[in-house]
Amino acid sequence: MSLSVPRRHITVIIATLLVVSSAMAVGGCGTDQTGQPGVADADFRPRLVVTADDRGLQASVGERGQGDDRVAADPARLPAGSVLEIRFTGTGEQQVVGFLTPPGESPPDVGDRNVATPSPLVDTGGQRPGDTVTVVLAQPGTLRMYEVADRGAQLPVEITPRAEVSG
Repeated sequence: MSLSVPRRHITVIIATLLVVSSAMAVGGCGTDQTGQPGVADADFRPRLVVTADDRGLQASVGERGQGDDRVAADPARLPAGSVLEIRFTGTGEQQVVGFLTPPGESPPDVGDRNVATPSPLVDTGGQRPGDTVTVVLAQPGTLRMYEVADRGAQLPVEITPRAEVSG
């Protein structure tokens, strides 16, 4: 039994497939009308870098924070909406957590085992030397960062309110 399809049907099918695939390709190339940045548009260069090594946590001004008077390393400070990068350079696995205290509130006592500790805003999980973790800090307040192995060594990072953008 032989199945024969007239030549004009094959031509119509091929033409239809070409039109549909062309329409899909053109539709996918349109501009974003939402006004939101896409992944390629977002700038993930850090304003502040926190280095976790065998001596503890140290802050330094990142690539994007150079020349920005809202960013400082000592004491650590950056505006809300900024990227903070945590770099792990110690000799073994390390984990950093950070608890955010909103402006005007008292920080949690993370050393008191009788007080319920809130969930950390930042928790890097176990990281090896050479690893980096990128964090976008959206809310103002004080982020108290700790190495899990040494809760006594902390690095407070002041997150200042984002500057108002005038129309």
